[in-house]
Amino acid sequence: MRCITSTTLFLVFQMIVLPTGARDWDPDFILVSHRGIVTDDAPENSVASLEQSLKRGYTHIETDIRITRDGRLVVLHDRNLLRTIGYDANIDEITFSELRKAASPDLVPTFDDFCQCCQGRIGLMPDLKGAPQELEKQYLESIERIMNRYGLMNSALFIGPTNLLDFFYGKGGRVCIRVPYETAKEQLSGVGNPGKTYFAFNHAADFNQKEVDGFHALGLQVVVSINLQHYDPPTDPVAKGIADVDAMLELGVDGLQLDSAYDKTVAIFEDQFPMLRFNNEKRFRIVQFTDIHWHKGDEKDYQSQKLMQEILDAEKPELVVLTGDTIGGGPTDHPVNAVKELAKPMIERQIPWAYMFGNHDDEGALSRQQLCHLSRSIPYAVSGCGPTGIKGVSNYVLPVYSSSGDQIMAVIYCIDSNAYEKDNRKNYDWIYPNQIDWYRETSKRLTKENNGIPLPALAFFHIPLVEYNDIWNSGKAVGRKHETVCCPKVNSGFFAAMVEMGDVMAAYVGHDHINDFEGDWYGIRLGYGRASGYTPYGRPDMPRGARIVELQEGEHNFKTWLRLDDGTVEMR
Repeated sequence: MRCITSTTLFLVFQMIVLPTGARDWDPDFILVSHRGIVTDDAPENSVASLEQSLKRGYTHIETDIRITRDGRLVVLHDRNLLRTIGYDANIDEITFSELRKAASPDLVPTFDDFCQCCQGRIGLMPDLKGAPQELEKQYLESIERIMNRYGLMNSALFIGPTNLLDFFYGKGGRVCIRVPYETAKEQLSGVGNPGKTYFAFNHAADFNQKEVDGFHALGLQVVVSINLQHYDPPTDPVAKGIADVDAMLELGVDGLQLDSAYDKTVAIFEDQFPMLRFNNEKRFRIVQFTDIHWHKGDEKDYQSQKLMQEILDAEKPELVVLTGDTIGGGPTDHPVNAVKELAKPMIERQIPWAYMFGNHDDEGALSRQQLCHLSRSIPYAVSGCGPTGIKGVSNYVLPVYSSSGDQIMAVIYCIDSNAYEKDNRKNYDWIYPNQIDWYRETSKRLTKENNGIPLPALAFFHIPLVEYNDIWNSGKAVGRKHETVCCPKVNSGFFAAMVEMGDVMAAYVGHDHINDFEGDWYGIRLGYGRASGYTPYGRPDMPRGARIVELQEGEHNFKTWLRLDDGTVEMR
C-alpha cells in the first residue's frame, strides 16, 4: 500500500480531536475503529487491535459478535473460520471447546473477555452478526447481560439487521438507522426524542448536505462508515477514502468509522494520545497539580499557570495529573478557554496529562461529561471518560509501559470522588460501590495478566477518604494539617478494597488547600498534594506548589516530594 505523504489525514484528525481556529470544539465527535486497529501483530477483532485503538484515541471500537453451537459469544467477523484462522468450519456449528483447539484467545477472544478489556476505556459499536434461530434469543440476551456487566450499554452504538437491533431499542444505547432521511422522517414520526435511541449510519456515498442536515433536524447524530471494501477497482481506496473523510467533515457529520488502512497511512494518533512509558533511565515521574481554581483569566490565574511552567521545567515529568477543582466552576467565565489555558504548559512541553474532577469543576457552564470530552480534545491528554454504567465520570486507568517494550509495568488509577451528597450539599459525596467494583475487576484483570502478581499502582482523586483522619490521629503522619479533613460522612469501603487488592501503594488527593500531610496506613500511603492555585484560599506559610511522585521500573515502591513556588524542595 502506498504511503500518504500529504497532511490530509493529519488535518482530518486535527479537525476531529484538536482545537483549531478553523473549527469549533466538538466534545461529542465519535471516532470508531473498524474491527480495531489491525496490524501484523494485532489481528482484527482481537484484544491487541483494541489496545492499538486505545493508544490512538478512538472513542469506540466496532466489534463483530457471533455465537458457538453451545452458546458462547465470541468476537469474530466471518461465520466461517477459514479466512481468519485457517479452519474450515462455521462458528455456530462447532462448540467452544472445538474452537479453542483451533484458535487461541489472542485470535478469537470471547465477547466477555473483550468487554472486560473495554470497561472504562472505550465504547463499543457492536455489529450484530446474528445466530441460528434456535440460538437467537440466547445470543441477544447474552450480549445485553455482558455489556451491562461491564458498563458498556449506555455508550453503545449498535449496527446490524433491523430484526436484531429491535431487541436493543430503548435499553440504554443507540441503534442505527440506515435509510435515507425522508424515509427516516416517516419512520420516526411518532418517536419522541429519537436522538436518544437512534443514530444515522451509512457509507459516505449515501450522505450529502441535505441528508446530513435532515438527520440533524430530527435530532440524530450522523456516523459515516469509510472502509476499504466500499470502493471498487480501479478506484484507489485509500485516496478516495481520505477524500471522503474530508467531504464528510465539511458536511458536518458527527462521527466516522474508519478502516485501519486510513490509520496506518500516517502515524499521527500516538503523537496526540501518547503511550505512557518509563523513560530510558527506567524512571516515571508524575507531577500532581491540584485546586488551581482558574476563574476569569486574571493575574492570579496566570500566576498559577506560570508556577505550572516552572515546576514542569524543573521536574521534567512523564505525566501530569490534575486532581480536581482545576477550574472554579461558577466563577469561571469561559470554562473551555480555562481548560485550554491550563493545558498549555503541558502542550508546550509535550507532556501527557490527565484530568480528574473535584466538587467545583462542573458548577459552571459545562457538565462533568462535557469537561471530560473537552479535555480529551486537547493535545497530549490521556484522560478517560469512564464507564457510563457507574457513578462519576473521571474513572479510568492509565497503564505505564516498560521503557523498551509493550509490557505494562505500573498502573495509575484515576477516580471520580464525586461532589456532594444528593440531598445535602453541606456534606461531600463518596466513591460509590459500583466504582469500587470497577476498580476491583480492573485490578483483578491486570493482576491476572501479570501472572498473578499485582502491578505497582497509584491512585489519584480529589476528596480525601475517611481514613485520612485515621492516619493523622495515629500520630504517624508527616506534614501539615491546618484545616479539618473534609471527607465524606460515609465510609464506602474504597480504602478497604485497595488493601484487599494489594496493588495501590499510595493515594493522593487535593480538596483541603492547607493540608499536605501523608502517612502509611495498613500498607498504603495516604497523602495530599500541595494546592497549586493562587485564586482560592491558602496560608502565607504554605507556598503554592505541586507533589511529585516517582516510580522506578521493576520496583514496587516510589519516592515523593513537594516542589514549592519559592524553589524549595521538601522530601518526604
